[in-house]
Amino acid sequence: MASSGKEGNSKNTLQQVLEQERAKVPSKFEFNKVLFEWESNDRPVYAFSGSQKSGMTGLIVLFGLYFWWVGQPILTLVAAAVFFILFVFVSLPPQRVKHQIEKIGIRTDKVLYTWDDMLSFWMTEKDNIIVLYIDTRLNFPARLVMMVESYTEAKKIADLLVKRLSYRFLRGAQSRTDKLLEGTYIDPVVFFGDMIEQDKLREQRDSGR
Repeated sequence: MASSGKEGNSKNTLQQVLEQERAKVPSKFEFNKVLFEWESNDRPVYAFSGSQKSGMTGLIVLFGLYFWWVGQPILTLVAAAVFFILFVFVSLPPQRVKHQIEKIGIRTDKVLYTWDDMLSFWMTEKDNIIVLYIDTRLNFPARLVMMVESYTEAKKIADLLVKRLSYRFLRGAQSRTDKLLEGTYIDPVVFFGDMIEQDKLREQRDSGR
């Protein structure tokens, strides 16, 4: 009887120890944490003047008439579809979207992308707005694009992302087409000047040994 009592006490003690150790480990819902968040428009704002709108409309109409004249009605429909898309794109105001950098990834417009989904990032400046690009391993979207409306936010975002992803370096000069479509590339020295200088000094010191 005494032995069975001791055995029961040891089981209770072991159970208590296991429960205490289990309590020290956070649940899977506690592992994640929002490190930084910001809001921005979901796309750049394009403000066209009346003459620009008239010129664009006239150009598309001329293309449509030309395709119809050469016997390509399908291309005329394509020109009409392009005109409709551009009209809607310019007429509708951009929507405000929340972005979050979390421990497990980035959540943009309520969709989470984990760090394993991402490859590298870089930033450009276009129309006084900083644009964040993140290349992914996904078929869709192959690239995440987010607007950043201040340098202070961009610096904080870059400091957090570089801990997980590499900043993409340009190979050669940026082409005019890339500048037009993506914006002017922001050199990493702008964000990580001190870090880059320290790396250079470290390389020089190591090479001198």
